[in-house]
Amino acid sequence: MKKSFLIIPVLLIIGLSLQAYLSATFSTDGDKLAKIQAQIAALSNQNQALRSEILVHTSLEAVQAYALENSMKPATITNLTAITVASLTP
Repeated sequence: MKKSFLIIPVLLIIGLSLQAYLSATFSTDGDKLAKIQAQIAALSNQNQALRSEILVHTSLEAVQAYALENSMKPATITNLTAITVASLTP
């Protein structure tokens, strides 16, 4: 499941990079550099958002696995999950 979770962001980044390259290569207007910079900024923002999402997802899986291994009560698991999400989200 973890590998399939990572495939989508990787394909998105590859696709957007290819789009940026093709737009710059075949564009005829004079602001190619501005377009490339805007697309790079967008990719950077998406990359950061995806990293944060992966970090939260992986951390929640670890918290739930730990809680189940130690036979914690559902209320304790809920509290640990809430604390984890609160500490990882901006």
